[in-house]
Order: sequence, then structure tokens, then C-alpha cells
Amino acid sequence: MSDEKKKSNVDAELEALRQNSFVRSQRSQLNNAKVPEITMEKWRQEQKSVREGDQIKKKHAANYLHGYREQNIPTAATAKNKNSSQQKEIAPSASSRPPTKSTKEAIATAVIPTKLGTHDASANSEGHKTNTNRRIPESVLKKQATQAKIADMAKADAYAYKKKKEANKKLYMEHAAKYDAEYKDAEKADIEGRRTAKANGGFYVPAEPKLALVIRIRGTIGVSPKAKKIMQLFRLRQIHNAVFVRLNEATVRMLRLIEPYVTYGYPTRATIEKLIYKRGFAKLNKSRIPISENAVIEDGLGAKTGIVCCADLVHEISTVGANF
Repeated sequence: MSDEKKKSNVDAELEALRQNSFVRSQRSQLNNAKVPEITMEKWRQEQKSVREGDQIKKKHAANYLHGYREQNIPTAATAKNKNSSQQKEIAPSASSRPPTKSTKEAIATAVIPTKLGTHDASANSEGHKTNTNRRIPESVLKKQATQAKIADMAKADAYAYKKKKEANKKLYMEHAAKYDAEYKDAEKADIEGRRTAKANGGFYVPAEPKLALVIRIRGTIGVSPKAKKIMQLFRLRQIHNAVFVRLNEATVRMLRLIEPYVTYGYPTRATIEKLIYKRGFAKLNKSRIPISENAVIEDGLGAKTGIVCCADLVHEISTVGANF
């Protein structure tokens, strides 16, 4: 038993030696193997070839999806080259004798592809034929119809706005001319009244002013509750606020109570015009909008009071009209 055991041990050692020698040989082969060198230029060329192949695949896929098919119909250039080559072949016989019926037929057959190539307008430069029988989608037709309708409506609105603007301009001019005549008549009546009173040895007493411009000049410190309430009624909530006030018995008494906190006077028509043109604002849809055109006044006051322009607004304030 001991001899067999020794023999098995020897065999195991020999097998281990064989495996170790095989591993060493494999390692030596790997160490001695030459790794292929890849330069940057070679790598770029490989990447470029891969990209070109991808582009070609995408191009073929796009042509397939759009319904293009390669046609073996010769283009005008190829037909012309073919025609010239056939004519060159026929040329030697033509020098010796006039062209016969067979040569004429050959020339005609050589020209046929050129006519086909020029007649087919749907063939592109690459030899592909577009699908001219494609149906336009219903959604595209609906969108085109909607856009055409919107364009027509916008054109009609622009034309109507232009006509309305011309009519409004004429109306504004008429209102301004009417008010100018009224102001001139009132001024002329005052002059005539003074002259008549002077001629008769009397005195001319002009009409009492109907309008006052009140400006707050003091803050809230030391203001009595009664005066504070009156200034709230006049909408004089901050210092340097100004309002137009209709003068009557009640407002005159209220002004006398708040005289230490405000200053007031009687504005002329020119002052009212300057205030409106330079500092005029309108409140539309809870927004403070400057009065830069008559449309702002018409939108704010036209429906309720009939005031449609700055001339109407100045006249209404200066004369303290019914809509003051």
C-alpha cells in the first residue's frame, strides 16, 4: 500500500509540474505578445467611416419611409451622354454615305430616354420618384381653413377700425369746434357786459366760480378727526393730492373747516387742459392707464356719459356739467 501511495503522490507532483509549466508558457506568450498600436489618426478614420455608414443607413431609411423608390429611369445627363456615344458610332458611316432609315431609327431610339427624363418632372436629381398621389391629412386642411378664416376676420376688423377711426376723428373735430365757439361767445359776452356797465357808469359783477382746485399741503400730524373726515370725503388722503371740487354752500363750509391743511383756487380752462394732457390718467379694468388717446376716454366714459374725447372732458369739468 505504501508503494501505491508513493506512486500516486509522484503522479500528483508530476501533474502539478505540468500545469505550472503550462501556466508559465501561457504567461510568457502573453508577455511577449505585441499589442497592436492604434494611433489617433487611425481612430479618427474609423470613427469617420462609422458616421458615414450611419448617415447612409439613415438616408435609405428616410427614403423608404417617405415612399421613395429607386427607379432605373435614366436622367437627362445620362441620356445625353448615351446619345452622343451612339452618334459617334454612327458618324463614320455618315461620312461615307447619308443616314439610312435604320440609322434614323437608332438616333430616335437614343433620344427617347432623354425625352422621358425631361418629361418626368417628379424625378429628382438622385433618380428617385416622389409620390405625387399622396393625400393631404384632414387636420392640415382644417388648420389651413381656420387660419384663412382668422386672417379674413383680422382683415375685416382692421378695415372696420380704420373706418371708425376716420369717423371718430371727424366727430372729435366737430366737438372741439363747437366748444371753441361756445368759449368765444362767453368771453365776448363778458367783454360786452363790462363795456355796457362802464358806459352806464355802473359796475360789472362776473358770475361766481363754480369750480375749485383743492391741494393738500399738510400731513396727518395734528389733524382733528372732523378735518380728517372732510379730507377723506374730498379724496385728499395724501399730501400734495389735488381734486376738482364743485362749489356750493356745503362744499364752501367744508373748505373753510380744512383751510389750515389745504390750499385752493379757481382754475382756468387752460390750467384744466394742461392737467389733463400732462397728468391725466383713467381707471379701466382696475388699472391706471395714462390718457394718451381719445379711445381711453371713450372706453371709460363713453357708454355712461357720452364723453368721448379730451375736448368733452375739459368742457365737462370747466363748466361743471351734469356728469361732473
